[in-house]
Amino acid sequence: MANLFGVAIVQMQVVPWDAEKTMERMEQRLSYIRRAFPWVNLVCFPELCPTGTAPLD
Repeated sequence: MANLFGVAIVQMQVVPWDAEKTMERMEQRLSYIRRAFPWVNLVCFPELCPTGTAPLD
């Protein structure tokens, strides 16, 4: 039997300039993925997801 490795990719909108709220959203999505797709071993979020983007001047 082959060893399989499940990967989930998350595309989500961040809350601008509110890292705490964005992290809450990330945790909600992670909890959903763990329940709905128990075979997933790795969840990938966008690289700027936790901190959001810098405000434009």
